[in-house]
Amino acid sequence: FYVAGQIGRDTEIIDIAGRQRTLSQRVTRAIIEFELLAVKQLIDTADTLDAANDLSQYSEGDDPLLNSAEFKGKALFDHFNTEILSEEQIELDNFYLNKLEDLRVELQDQVATFDWTLDSFINGGKTTDTAGNSIYLDPAPTELALEKLRETEAIWRYFKERIDIIMTRGADSFLNRGEIDGTLSEASEYAQKNKLRILNVMNELTQELTRNAAKKATTLRIIQFAGIAGALIFFLIIMYYIILRFRSADQKLDLAKRETDEIMSNVSGGLFLLDEDLILSLIHIWRC
Repeated sequence: FYVAGQIGRDTEIIDIAGRQRTLSQRVTRAIIEFELLAVKQLIDTADTLDAANDLSQYSEGDDPLLNSAEFKGKALFDHFNTEILSEEQIELDNFYLNKLEDLRVELQDQVATFDWTLDSFINGGKTTDTAGNSIYLDPAPTELALEKLRETEAIWRYFKERIDIIMTRGADSFLNRGEIDGTLSEASEYAQKNKLRILNVMNELTQELTRNAAKKATTLRIIQFAGIAGALIFFLIIMYYIILRFRSADQKLDLAKRETDEIMSNVSGGLFLLDEDLILSLIHIWRC
């Protein structure tokens, strides 16, 4: 029962290790997507500004509408362009801010789960299983598993430093060229270079945990076979002693019968019975 329970628990641990592998790739994807969204916002903003500049280059004689009484005067023309640009830019910024904020929240959840679980794998501690239930993880069961976890930790530590900067600052901080070329570009480049490395290490960890569980399954089969063999041997022993008891009892009965027969064979006599009226009712005589 104990080994079977351990195998069931190992199955949950293998699932958690598989989730770590998936989370590492999802974090990488989110970082790259975060950078791409920020760059796209800059490109769309630049396109909007270029369109506005093109509009501002019109002279009053180029468009009949601008020659009308409503748009007479340079101040009113500039105000019209500023309002159009402002509204478009605000709408554009809000669109990208919402997208970036959603990604940032997603990153926070994924990074927290990965980091928390990685520490539990190494040092032991609580985390959540794939169903969201709390589970306590013991430290890595084998030296190879611990080695893979340490390797993952070394890659993850530097990566998490870059990610923490993104998670602790608002999305609007990254709508400029400086932050994109700095923090985002660095985190994205590191993620792309190391995503396969983390994936491979997580695969090796999962395989090692699977091998460890397989050993316990083999142990369980040995225990089952040993239990069946032990039960069979015990049954045979019981049957052997029962048969011995029966044989011993039979021998004692045979001995008692022989003794009785020997006694009776040496006695010449008879037995008669009288009822209450002194009438002979039965006579039994035996002789040698």
